[in-house]
Amino acid sequence: MRKLLATLLLILFATAPTLHADSIEEVRKSAEQGDKAGQFRLGQRYEAGKGVKRDLDKAADWYRKAAEKGFIDAQTNIGIMYYDGQGVPRDHSEAAKWFQLAARQGDTESLEYLGRIADERRLKIPETAA
Repeated sequence: MRKLLATLLLILFATAPTLHADSIEEVRKSAEQGDKAGQFRLGQRYEAGKGVKRDLDKAADWYRKAAEKGFIDAQTNIGIMYYDGQGVPRDHSEAAKWFQLAARQGDTESLEYLGRIADERRLKIPETAA
């Protein structure tokens, strides 16, 4: 029984997709070559400080590059960064721009943020107080 369980676990771990399995060198090379998925992954690495020193400015730069190429998750992430003012100045209008692009492609998280921005505007909550 143990042998069967060990074999199943080995198969599971060997075939399961892993987040950020590429080395930082591979991710950086992909990003610098203009690959939007690589740019997004490098943004994630900088945001999390995974394999690189945490740098929200660089995370925003890489997310923006991928977002400009239509990468939905990057559009959402750069929108969140503008919404929260992390790595970029807090700017709900700029956040809404990116959320709208992602929402048009079916991203539900962006829709939630657009709803928050609309509520804040209706209640006239200043961006600095949000």
